[in-house]
Amino acid sequence: PALSQGLLKLWLMALSLSLKAPVRYISAVRSHWHQSRSFFSAKKKDVRPYTVVTDTANIAPARTVPDSIPRPSHLTEAEPLTTIADETIPVRTSEELDAMRAVGKLTRQILEEAAAMTQQGNVTTNDIDVFVHERAIASGAYPSTLHYLGFPKSICTSVNNVAVHGIPDDTLLKDGDIVSLDLTLFYNGFHGDTCITVGVGETDPQAEHLMQAGLECLQAGLSACGPGVCFTEIGDRIWDKAEKEGVFVNLQFVGHGIGREFHQPPYVLPYPNDDVVDIMQPGHVFTVEPVVHESRQTGTTTLTDGWTVITEDDSRTAQFEHTIAITEEGYEVLTKV
Repeated sequence: PALSQGLLKLWLMALSLSLKAPVRYISAVRSHWHQSRSFFSAKKKDVRPYTVVTDTANIAPARTVPDSIPRPSHLTEAEPLTTIADETIPVRTSEELDAMRAVGKLTRQILEEAAAMTQQGNVTTNDIDVFVHERAIASGAYPSTLHYLGFPKSICTSVNNVAVHGIPDDTLLKDGDIVSLDLTLFYNGFHGDTCITVGVGETDPQAEHLMQAGLECLQAGLSACGPGVCFTEIGDRIWDKAEKEGVFVNLQFVGHGIGREFHQPPYVLPYPNDDVVDIMQPGHVFTVEPVVHESRQTGTTTLTDGWTVITEDDSRTAQFEHTIAITEEGYEVLTKV
């Protein structure tokens, strides 16, 4: 899910900061500028110890889903793309939470199987898509991304310098690559959404650090969650952990509410903000999904396929994600096996 913050918002955010504003807020404004800027001169290319994605390769035709499997609402009716805090956050019933545990468990199970397949290597990202697609429909689930706003595949596979929304193609993964696998399934009326980044074969120390830092950023965001907590606390925790680990939080792509709809309020920003000031309540269900870069100065650009987002300086990214529910005691991870 993407929520691109414009330059106007950046300017207003900067004006709102006082001289006593926390350093991390000032740093966030500076980061907005770095990620929103355009390069007016050719960038200097480095020799990278990994494959750099510059374009989408050959994409196989979209696979079919049996008519017997129910479709999500974004395929059967218009699903408007909402903006921050323009709708009430749904509170799920115990029956709805049971259904979301079921789809969350199924989604994570298939994702982990796909991750194991990826780590072994000698596969294309299209092979991963075929595997996920067949496992999903065999389980009676619809792959939520398939035909969502035109996306042609059942999973997002983002390799190395691809930040998000990589389209599976015939590219053969190589030893040392890292791949973010982002899977959402629709099952029994609800969506489950989860992501993991894994290495192919043996990866270099910088890649290992990036992946570990990305996982710890997710864990930091989750540690903020509980009843009575403002959603802004999630972004504060993620940002502080990223700063400590020396990685850079992408500001364009954010978490979101999820349930019967793929995307809905709340929108969970992974950086310090005062945009979503709602308070978490038991029954709120949403994703936490920070995307982190190994370069602290990179922006991003979208390839001509309209989906694949790459870093402007070819630096690598990692993403980890869980769907969670707020409980009376804290939170529950719904996307777990």
